Amino acid sequence: MKNQGTHLVYKNCLGSISQNDENYAFELTIHDKSVFLSPQQFLRLKNKVKNFNLEAMLLQNSNPVEILIVPEKDEIFVLTCIEMVQIRDLFDGAMVMLSLNSILRDALNPALF
Repeated sequence: MKNQGTHLVYKNCLGSISQNDENYAFELTIHDKSVFLSPQQFLRLKNKVKNFNLEAMLLQNSNPVEILIVPEKDEIFVLTCIEMVQIRDLFDGAMVMLSLNSILRDALNPALF
């Protein structure tokens, strides 16, 4: 259950990203496990996911999995190659929605006051 003031930013089949309106913290939920992240931690994790080499993972002979360690948290996610693509989509989609929200807020703000 989401806290009051927490809104869904983006969701896909792997999980979801929500943001708290009061402190701007993010909630990343994957496989029914939630991790709360400051905006700085969110961006560091997004960049870590973005910089991961999927091609090298696909070329491995063994069953490829990636262990994603959440910065400054005691949480890890073990993700398959498909899930790595999905988590990239999760972060990319969240960034698009946050950018769109910012554009709309800036456009509507003068009209509201």
